[in-house]
Amino acid sequence: MRVGGQAGRRASARPRGRVVVALVALLLVVVTLRARSDAGPVAQPSAGHTGHDAMQMVAASAASYAASAPDLPRRGWTARADTATRGHRPAAAVDGRRGTSWLTRPGARAPHVLTLDTRRLQPMSGLRYTPETRRADRRIGRYTVQLSRDGRRFTTVTRGLWADTGDARTASFAVTEARFVRLSVTNVDSPRRPVAVPDLVVLGARLGPPLTRTGWSATADSQAGDRAPALVVDGDPDTYWSSTTDAGHAGHPLALPHVLTLDTGAPRLVGALSYTPRQDGRAPGRIGAYAVETSLDGSAWRRAATGTWADDATTKTVTLGAPSSPGPVLARYVRVLARTEAGSRGPWSTAAEVNLYGPPTGPSLDPAGWGVTADAAASGHDAALALDGDPRTTWQTPAGGQRLPHTLTIDTRARHRISGLTYLPRQDVSPDGTMGRYRVQVSDDGRSWSPPVASGTWADDRLVKTVRFAPVAARYVRLVALSEAGGRGSWSSAAEVGLVGTVVDPGTQGVWSPTIGLPIVPTSATLLRHDKVLTFSAAFDDDYDIDTTHLTQVSIVDLAQADGGRPARRTVSDTGHQMFCTGLSVLADGRVLITGGSSPSNATIYDPATDEFTVAPQMEVPRGYQSSVTLSDGGVFTIGGSWSGPVEGVDGAVKNGEVLRAGADEWRSLPGTSNQALLTDDGEAYRRDNHTWLFATTGGRVFQAGPSRAMNWFTTTGAGTTTSAGQRADAPDQMNGNAVMYDAGKVLTLGGSPAYGYSEATARAYTIDLTAGFPAAPVVTRQPDLAQRRAFANSVVLPDGSVLVTGGQSYAVPFTDTTAQLSAELWSPRTGRFETLAPEAVPRTYHSFSLLLADGRVLSGGGGLEPNATINHPDVQVFTPPYLLEPDGSPRERPAITSAVPGGEMAAGSTVRVTTDGPVASWAMVRTSAVTHSINTDQRRFTLPATPVAGQPDTYDLTVPADRGTSVPGTYLLFALDAAGTPSRGQWVAVPL
Repeated sequence: MRVGGQAGRRASARPRGRVVVALVALLLVVVTLRARSDAGPVAQPSAGHTGHDAMQMVAASAASYAASAPDLPRRGWTARADTATRGHRPAAAVDGRRGTSWLTRPGARAPHVLTLDTRRLQPMSGLRYTPETRRADRRIGRYTVQLSRDGRRFTTVTRGLWADTGDARTASFAVTEARFVRLSVTNVDSPRRPVAVPDLVVLGARLGPPLTRTGWSATADSQAGDRAPALVVDGDPDTYWSSTTDAGHAGHPLALPHVLTLDTGAPRLVGALSYTPRQDGRAPGRIGAYAVETSLDGSAWRRAATGTWADDATTKTVTLGAPSSPGPVLARYVRVLARTEAGSRGPWSTAAEVNLYGPPTGPSLDPAGWGVTADAAASGHDAALALDGDPRTTWQTPAGGQRLPHTLTIDTRARHRISGLTYLPRQDVSPDGTMGRYRVQVSDDGRSWSPPVASGTWADDRLVKTVRFAPVAARYVRLVALSEAGGRGSWSSAAEVGLVGTVVDPGTQGVWSPTIGLPIVPTSATLLRHDKVLTFSAAFDDDYDIDTTHLTQVSIVDLAQADGGRPARRTVSDTGHQMFCTGLSVLADGRVLITGGSSPSNATIYDPATDEFTVAPQMEVPRGYQSSVTLSDGGVFTIGGSWSGPVEGVDGAVKNGEVLRAGADEWRSLPGTSNQALLTDDGEAYRRDNHTWLFATTGGRVFQAGPSRAMNWFTTTGAGTTTSAGQRADAPDQMNGNAVMYDAGKVLTLGGSPAYGYSEATARAYTIDLTAGFPAAPVVTRQPDLAQRRAFANSVVLPDGSVLVTGGQSYAVPFTDTTAQLSAELWSPRTGRFETLAPEAVPRTYHSFSLLLADGRVLSGGGGLEPNATINHPDVQVFTPPYLLEPDGSPRERPAITSAVPGGEMAAGSTVRVTTDGPVASWAMVRTSAVTHSINTDQRRFTLPATPVAGQPDTYDLTVPADRGTSVPGTYLLFALDAAGTPSRGQWVAVPL
């Protein structure tokens, strides 16, 4: 981060900010230890733990929550290209060396194509490109990424435009199994100029969640003093285990290799391991060459990973598996064999923390309701036991029964898009029946079977076996055992069999588009006409500062074009405003008011009609992370916002409300609107008044629904007033949760966490009925929970009144993708329940957004905004909800509004006549909106009474609500919906002031 004058107070707002505090503590420790020998690990504990809490927070984000998409090892890879300059061969892009690069020939026709052969099929989720820093004229601009299993048929998985900076860039896409990667690129300045690629990394499958270490123990072959093995699972990176440094210590070997063993207490699936070296600023004992082994009983060990770790202090992560069975390993014990010391400094080993991770949260299909049959089953070992979720039970064929092959057939009860199968051999004392040679077939009817979609030979062990294949649509899957792995007889067995894929029913789960790359990390967005969306990041395309750099990077996406219209980056400096962490409000005339944030004293107006940014009246109080809302009288109200500027309650500062009346040239303070009334109980004072949930109501009043558990009514006339509206039933504080007005006077709230960061998210949801009006207490009703706990999620009201929830994470940690929730959810106002929908390809956590489009789809994007390519997401995806699709995924026929609204205006209380191309069941208006940091105070939906016009088929008189608290002035999308709830394309209309 480029640190500004006020950034120090905010250091704990983000993981790297915490490092500032931690480095001070670390410096004290280093000074204390300076006099000690560098010959080996320090055997004594360090003198004190100044900054321990801050360092523990760093551990939570950097060690326990390692990068979610690991780099794939590049050893043995080959590269070829359509063009290369002498001495700059294609292989230089993946050789891992400094100073080398693939360089295209000057004048060669673009796009230039680089193809990598990774030598084996493996899950991939993205690319990371490091550009040249000395020659900016050789950087990549536009890019396309394609994958292939066989090197002949390539599929495009993402495309976009990388920003013209020297920072590493990431292109993310849905996890796809492939062997070949093709990158097509064009120079950022000119298609005729050469392109250089110094380093290109392919990202593997994302890690699963970290396993809770409660009750774990650790042992080692030796220890130095009180540097006990248990310190690697204590959650404190200030402490570390060290092998002995005393050659004369009986029973404690000095020589390598050293062995560190974790006992997790019970068998569990383990997908990855992370190792954090000692964090005291000293290097001795860092593990170099290593092996990871696993065991169920602590005596029989299986190799799960090998490699060599770099000689630095960063956390290292390795995925576990076996050559015959890549994927999660069932184990109780995990041990690390330290074969070498990374810097050859001596025969010792050290470790600050070791973490284990569960299986990746991928698209494993839920077997609930499935059926399974087999050609034979021994008594007490029915086929159903292969799907019961219990690895202790086993399906097996009778001993001495019919000869091989044996078949296990799964009926999933519906068509799915299946791309893999997992097989867990029996886990009891007997290996009998473990499958060796196998094949997998699929069927739509259970009678006619496909040729094998996969075949091979599994090893004779108890590890989970995973086989991947090209996605295929089917209802039935048959696993055929052709041999017994150990040649022990003609039987077959299985503890568990699972399938990997997605439900082939877009009509109930919706469909995500491929990602569209942007040259910035979009943290804010506003809808424009003609299928365009304005996005902006901050002072930099991937970073921000506070009150230092007063400009903003913006980019417009054109969703009418398949590639997003090749969005370009543009720097806005005319208003001297870094428009990050702002308040956003769409004004009555359709312009967008942008207030405060990283430039807390500034305000800007964006005019979509002219695509121009101009200076707006400054607020009375500098603010950041405040919310603002357009009022029923056309003014704008804002309150809170202690992230920048003064902090509420510190040195007597107050951040009460203020209002900008329509057409006024200055803000007016409202001392009667109390910021104290809406504070959460966050331990950080500057976090307590962030991201307030505000809704305009009748008479220029405002209802505050959260995120604090306390609710309030504000009036904006005179000095303003504050009236308590009670508490949100049994809800906790729900910071970084969502609130959306899904119908007139009705609000849905969901998700969030008690504190801004390092806090467990909630799955709770509530409806708030405001229809009784001010000053009555609203009616709060708890709804069924979300399927997943979410903070930093986004919610969008759809034309039919349902609410789409995207992204978020179950444990709120800003600037991480750990515990990210990829699957969307849809809330129904009719049932009050959430339904899980299709998963997004890219995590959307802190600094992400979602926005309703005019065609009834939803745009989701962003996340990150710091110089860490692994968690920056400079891209967007479009979600097509189920109401636009037939069950087979084809577009559903939808109604169309065939006449334009006269003058494009629908005044409050007016009646407007419109025609459609067929019968329509209902009408709705949804206000266009702007969104940032999961807050969208503009969006609201209400229905319109409609009267069919006699004698004029498919013609209707629509009545706009006269209450300005419902039909708040501004721009709206008018939707016609048929009897199935399928909406028309929205027609842009205005509710004038």
